[in-house]
Amino acid sequence: MSTDVEAVEAVSAQYGYGQLTEAVYQPSPGEDLVYLPIAGCDSLLCDLDQYKDLVSKYLLDEDTWRTECGFTDDLVVDASSID
Repeated sequence: MSTDVEAVEAVSAQYGYGQLTEAVYQPSPGEDLVYLPIAGCDSLLCDLDQYKDLVSKYLLDEDTWRTECGFTDDLVVDASSID
């Protein structure tokens, strides 16, 4: 387990949060990570349910996504990591 994951779990346990999420950007391989604030969250760590509420208006179902982005049915989406 990485140090970052352990730190997030420690904060989650300390403050009684459920699952947390954070936005992280790495400009290029090997460069330092940049932790980004999430608009609507009180800190860099955002409660997962709060995050889902914040981004829900931007989510597309798969059929709409395929139509809007021009991806045909022959493109297989592996959703095993999110199911």
